[in-house]
Amino acid sequence: MSQPLSDLPMIFIEYYLSLLIITKRQRFHNLNFIKFSENFHQ
Repeated sequence: MSQPLSDLPMIFIEYYLSLLIITKRQRFHNLNFIKFSENFHQ
């Protein structure tokens, strides 16, 4: 382990935050796509 233990929580937090941001973006894109397809089918 080259990383000291004190740095590990920060890495996990950044990883978790990035995952959250990615899932939020994907959800947002999915919502936009659903709205677009609904408008398209009307």
